[in-house]
Amino acid sequence: MRKRKNRSQPALLMDFSLKTHQGQRMCQWMDYRLKNLLFMLEVVYSENQSLHDLSTKAIEQITQEFDCLDQNLQNFLDAMPQPNNSKASIRYNKPKNFTIQCTTPQVITYVDILKNYDLLIQKCDRLWLTRQWGRMESRKPIHEWGQIISKSISFCSERFAPLRSQYIQYQKLQHSDDEENNPKDQEQP
Repeated sequence: MRKRKNRSQPALLMDFSLKTHQGQRMCQWMDYRLKNLLFMLEVVYSENQSLHDLSTKAIEQITQEFDCLDQNLQNFLDAMPQPNNSKASIRYNKPKNFTIQCTTPQVITYVDILKNYDLLIQKCDRLWLTRQWGRMESRKPIHEWGQIISKSISFCSERFAPLRSQYIQYQKLQHSDDEENNPKDQEQP
């Protein structure tokens, strides 16, 4: 199998803080599920001649999905009611700082989605704590948007899986071609 030479890989560092536990969990899950997937599509698969067009199409679809998700979440946040008591602030006991290495442009958009999701949770908590919404009413948007984000992650995985399979097949063929062209030295008696 041909090994890729070690080469410098650029990464844009995004530092941000998430206040809510749900936002922190979503960040870890999204980063785990998407960062390598996006890098493989954008860099590794796009450099493979036979996968270039499919990879480009998958990246375009994922970019559209993220942009639409981010815009819809932002619109939802803008349409939410404002708390009656604007002087009251909300504090969380365990905010957490994150540094995400953005190795593809799409990662920047999912960082924005994460920050907006965390903001959604904060707004829902504040509406509940100021007695504008009941507890169940305040949890509903959080649950619904968690499902919407999960569906987007599944959408990305569905675009990635066929390319991954094709790439693995390609690598196996390359490996067997390399073995045929460079047979191992036979043992001396």
